[in-house]
Amino acid sequence: DRKILQLALTSGHAPNDSLDSQYPVEAALRTYQVLIGPTEGCLKSGDTVFWLGQTQAIGVPLSALLDSLPSKNAAGYDLQNASWLVRRFSFAYIGSAGVLVNSRNNVGKGTAPSFDFLGVGNPTLSGRTVDGVMRSTALLKNVRSSTGLKDLAELPETETELVRSAKPFRRSTLLTGDKASEQSFRQQLLGSYRYISFATHGLLRDDVYGLSEPALVLTPIMASEGYNDGLLTAGEIADLNLNADFVALSACNTANFDVTQFSTDLPALTSAMAIAGVPSTLATLWPVDSESASQIVARTFELSGARDEPSSARALAASQREFLRKDMKAYNYHPRFWSPFVIFGDNKKNNTKGKIAREEPQNVKLQTLGGNGTEGLSLIKEKNEFFSRYISDIYNGRYSSSVAKLDLEGKNLWKSSSKEIGASKLLVKLNSAVIVGGYVSGVNESMVGIIESYDHKEGKLLKTFSIKSDQGLNIFAASALRISADVAYISFIENGVGISKPTGTPIVRIISVDRDFRIREIAKIDLPNELLSGLLDTNMSLNPDGGIVI
Repeated sequence: DRKILQLALTSGHAPNDSLDSQYPVEAALRTYQVLIGPTEGCLKSGDTVFWLGQTQAIGVPLSALLDSLPSKNAAGYDLQNASWLVRRFSFAYIGSAGVLVNSRNNVGKGTAPSFDFLGVGNPTLSGRTVDGVMRSTALLKNVRSSTGLKDLAELPETETELVRSAKPFRRSTLLTGDKASEQSFRQQLLGSYRYISFATHGLLRDDVYGLSEPALVLTPIMASEGYNDGLLTAGEIADLNLNADFVALSACNTANFDVTQFSTDLPALTSAMAIAGVPSTLATLWPVDSESASQIVARTFELSGARDEPSSARALAASQREFLRKDMKAYNYHPRFWSPFVIFGDNKKNNTKGKIAREEPQNVKLQTLGGNGTEGLSLIKEKNEFFSRYISDIYNGRYSSSVAKLDLEGKNLWKSSSKEIGASKLLVKLNSAVIVGGYVSGVNESMVGIIESYDHKEGKLLKTFSIKSDQGLNIFAASALRISADVAYISFIENGVGISKPTGTPIVRIISVDRDFRIREIAKIDLPNELLSGLLDTNMSLNPDGGIVI
């Protein structure tokens, strides 16, 4: 069902009243029944639903699901009046409940912004850079042939979107054309704008050889200068001090499009925004129609800046509902035009009265863990030490996995790397043992789940444990929950991710492991078959009665 919905939502045919009256409504209804239906008793109209899972686990926006079948008309379905979930709820994608609480506690804590709106878009992609390189060559000189990405089109319509978005605000700045460069953007009083909008192309990790993280395309000024080459990468964004309440990324990816791949890379961009001080980011799950994007994004900014200051999730949902109420040609009501917009994070202020006690953060020195392509997955602090789990450097085209121990100054005390093991975020410390997880390639290239135990003082590998699927599926260690100083629960996901025609039943296995690495199976949970090729992560916690919540 998820794949069917993805195909319908990312269809590239020209707008057509007849074709765009078709939609896999039964698949949308079944997906709703699996993902949202079980919680209906806890929800009421007007609620914001916070999705704690990863976007790639579902691959479609929740707003485009249906809670009942729409009526039919001569062309297909009456999609304007269909019971889309966005009519009742607003949606936001949150990494964890802790992220939500932290975001709300910090909204509005800084200095009030001096300016309202900064728009960046319609970059100049033709002509030459200052150092004489064709701009298209500077951006795509190492493009992978498999992407089908041969050129980046000019985007004059994005300037119209930015002008429309800026209209409600008195103090706004637009950077377009030659001014839409990294240098011009950095020269702004970053940290002084309440709202920021990027309307441009987006590139995914590995679209271009050497591009190890997603990036926004701006005007290339100096091809030989990394900070002005026209690629504003996630890492560069994370180094900025934006401190905006809300940022929109209405970016278009013009390569051979894969919504699952795009939704996998999106969190890297939105996480970079969060590190830069942005609690809430709007992004698109697939290339957007310029007119509908212009209307919906601009109205979202207008509603966000209203006196009652609704959260960005509520503002987006209200904007989409208004769009559906308009008198337009029938094709506009198909969700491929209005539903690709999703909100990551939350910028609603916490209304809790009184102060919430929390530990003040302690500054440590920046420590580079690896070279190009390194990606941090987990970090835990134990007294005066840190333990980190991360994807490290490339060997023979394959990323290796690493675990390291650091002191408060950021100095590496020990590090262990493996070229054979693929890393997951699983990282837990039990007294003298540090346990990490991931996967290795098994028979017929299927993945075998694995966990390793290291001595926390010296970093010596103590023991390993692996588990393989009886169904010929992939299985990998996903997450850990420490329930005492000596015992942790560990989840393994067994599914068909990466398998061309998976068969079987997706399963979550829970084991317990103690500091001596004694293993005991706790539970084996069958999942809906809709998740056979979709579930990529789990989070675990304990409820007040001591049960496991997954």
